[in-house]
Amino acid sequence: MYSAKPMIESLREHAQQDFDRNHKTIASTIVVNGTVAVHVGTNEPCALNPCASALRVQALKENYHGIS
Repeated sequence: MYSAKPMIESLREHAQQDFDRNHKTIASTIVVNGTVAVHVGTNEPCALNPCASALRVQALKENYHGIS
């Protein structure tokens, strides 16, 4: 029987690596003891303008959770 799990895990890993290359985390100025992901080049919070790599990580975590 074929399992898509190894393929999904590989996609998740690559998506996370792509996200990590293009983002850094800094201390939040709004939430006490919180952090926020910002784009490396502009320091713009990614939550305000989600980029493709952030959306890909989110989709892979939400849509393929628990797939076998």
